[in-house]
Amino acid sequence: MKTKDVPEKWVSVPLSRAVRLISHGPLVIVTTAHGGRVNAAPVQWNMPVNDDPPLVALALDAGHFTTQLLRQSREFVVNVPEASLIPAIQVLGGRSGRAGDKLGPAGVKTEPGRRLGTPHLRDGLGFLECRLRAIHVYNGVCLWWAAWFTRRPGGRNSRTTA
Repeated sequence: MKTKDVPEKWVSVPLSRAVRLISHGPLVIVTTAHGGRVNAAPVQWNMPVNDDPPLVALALDAGHFTTQLLRQSREFVVNVPEASLIPAIQVLGGRSGRAGDKLGPAGVKTEPGRRLGTPHLRDGLGFLECRLRAIHVYNGVCLWWAAWFTRRPGGRNSRTTA
């Protein structure tokens, strides 16, 4: 379709921004931990992959500290934030945990994992504890496939899957 044939209600979008037209999942906060270091990072590129077996996928920059901790621990927690965490999300996304603690400055509190060694956010709508199953690397981006084992939707219920 030529540009002049595009209906007026449509807007041309630069290719670099076109990916925003598709839904790729809600913003989540991913917590990772290894060797006494805990990190939390907002991650927009996430999606459920399957429900039986339960699988989730994340896309992360290969050079990020979150990726480093995930490679070392082979586990992470997908935390669903509530609106009160918006200021914390801005802090967590604005600095690297490699330079030091960013959870404290963000005012984020964690609780120990239920089945894994990675903590989850205390104040959130729910979380999924995930164990790494596979990594695919393409052009500096790591696609992480993981099975989730414990979930706590709404901060109340748990369901464990082997």
